[in-house]
Order: sequence, then structure tokens, then C-alpha cells
Amino acid sequence: MTRIPTRTAHESMQQAMEVNFSRLTDAQRQLATGKRLNKVSDAPTDALNANRLRNQEKLSNAYITAADDGAALLAAQDSALQSASTILIRVRELVTAGSSDIESGNGQQAIAAELSGLRDQLVSLANTSHDGRAVFGGFAGSAVQNTGGLVTWVGDGESIDRRVSSELTVSVNTDGRKVFGFNAGVPAGNDNVFAVINRAIAAIEADNADGARAELDNIMARQADLTNSLGSIGGRVNQIELARSQAEDDVAAFKTSRSILEDVDMGAATVDLKDAEAAYEATLAVVARMQRVSLLDFLQ
Repeated sequence: MTRIPTRTAHESMQQAMEVNFSRLTDAQRQLATGKRLNKVSDAPTDALNANRLRNQEKLSNAYITAADDGAALLAAQDSALQSASTILIRVRELVTAGSSDIESGNGQQAIAAELSGLRDQLVSLANTSHDGRAVFGGFAGSAVQNTGGLVTWVGDGESIDRRVSSELTVSVNTDGRKVFGFNAGVPAGNDNVFAVINRAIAAIEADNADGARAELDNIMARQADLTNSLGSIGGRVNQIELARSQAEDDVAAFKTSRSILEDVDMGAATVDLKDAEAAYEATLAVVARMQRVSLLDFLQ
């Protein structure tokens, strides 16, 4: 019978203790953290795949953030243009009344005063801002400037874009030049909504019914510009909402896939912990018995 040297036996038991202790601590760590992968060496391939999924999840969350920001900008524009559309309906009513021969001089002055107030309200709406950005002025600080009733374009008309998916980038601002008619008329901008209202005011104050009536078509054209812009905003909002919904689905899918790789099965981990504890305790018992071996036992 081959006798195993005492030193070799001790070394073997030491290795067994280390292996079983490592297994025990791994099982305890998995139960404590709920994670199967606590370091790359636990499962290198799974760790790399989990990291890839985490990066994809972050990218999808970035798309969601961009979509939220873009939707907020478009919502501010939609609200402003809805209000502007209501104002233009009132402007048209007043100009129609002001061009009537039955209006008295006092009535015409009252109409002109109300039109001036409505024009100034439109200026405020044209300079609507969201998060410090003029939503109709591109990257400029404001879209229009009002100098004693003379309203001029000061925006830059640049497009502000948000990337809401890997394939889709959406413009989330609206060019105020088109919305308020600063490219309409001859020369371009002559028939912007503010100039049209100012001409109507001047005609009504001068009791020039024909002059006031001549601006009605221009007012209707500016209403059409607002309607077209609202339609464009609605279309872009739909694009963003669809992209955001897809990004949310992607985030959920990435989380699920990553959880399969990273998270521990608590039931299986509990069984592994009990097995590891039993193996470690058995190793300790063997080592303890080996420590009690005497020289007489060895000689026998």
C-alpha cells in the first residue's frame, strides 16, 4: 500500500480548504448582492455581453431624454401657435368690422387700439421661449423685435435637431420667418403678420375702409401659415412619440437580457451556499482530525 506523505496530505487539504472557502465566499457574495457577475473573471464572456447590453441601454435612455426635450420644445410651439391662431381670428373679425361703413369714428379708434394690443400679444408669442431658448428664433435670443410697433425679424432660422433613434433625427424648432410671414410679400417680408396688422390699423384710423378690407386676404394667408406650422409640429410630435416608445421597449428588453446574464437565481444560489458550507465544514473536520495525528499513529 502506498503511503501518502504527511506534508503532501496537508498541502492537499490546504488546497481543498482554499477552493471550498472561495466557493463559499462566492455563494455568500451572490446572495448578498443578488448578482451572479460581480467581477469580469466570474464569467468573462457573459460579463462582456452584459456590458454591451448596458451600453445599448444607456444609448436608448439618451434617445428617450432627447425625445422628451424635443417634445417639450414642440409642445411650447404648439401652445404658442394655438394662441396666435385664436388672436388672428379676432384680428380678422376686427378688421372686417373696421372696414365697415357703419362703424363710427370712436368705434374705429377702439378697434385700432385693440388691434395694437393683439399685435403686441403676437410679438410675445413669437418670442416664446423654452428653457431659455426662443422656439421660433433658431439659436438667436429672440425671434422678433418690437420698436414702437414696428416689428422686425431678428432670429437666425437655424434648425435645432434632436436624434431620437439610430435612424431618426427630428427638427424640434419652427422657423419663425415662415410662421409669421417674414418671407411673404414683395419685397420678402412686406406681408409679415405684424406689418399687415399695422397697415390695417393705419387704414382704420384714417377711415380708409378699402385699405383695411385689402388686408383681409393677407390675414387669411397668415392664418394658413399658422395652420400649416401646427400640422408640421403635430407630425413631428408623432414621430418623436413613436421613437420614444420604441426606445422604452428597447430599454426594457436590454434590462431583461442583462438581468439573465448578471442576476442570480436566488433559489439555486441558496442551494449552492448550503452545499458550499457543507463542503467547507467537511474539509475543516478532516483538517482537524489530521492535526490530532500523533507520531505513534504515523509509525503504525
